[in-house]
Amino acid sequence: MPLRLAIVIPVWNDAAALAGCLERLRAAGTPAAEIVIADASPDPDEQRRIEDLAARHRAQLVRTAAPSRGAQLAAGAAAARGDILVFSHADTALTGAHLDALLTRLEREPTGWRVVCVNELPGY
Repeated sequence: MPLRLAIVIPVWNDAAALAGCLERLRAAGTPAAEIVIADASPDPDEQRRIEDLAARHRAQLVRTAAPSRGAQLAAGAAAARGDILVFSHADTALTGAHLDALLTRLEREPTGWRVVCVNELPGY
């Protein structure tokens, strides 16, 4: 059975960056089982924008009470159901090619990893 990815994206007043991120992931036909958005935005208008983006892109939305990156990552991880957790940022340009390469590597050379953090993508 192929591995399923869960991409966890913590956001805090990041609706504009999140929109581009979700567009790229969906346009690329991402092999992700799911996308989980962990939102800590305090502004109700920003919360609505993020909620709309999550609904439009069929992403799961979890909210945290305070802008704590650790709390957001933990909430996103707890909500995720994929075999591999990929933590990314709304302003990171993950593509289907990145995720395909990750899945290929993990399926070919099992590491026992369950978590992958993406901050910068070499060569992109």
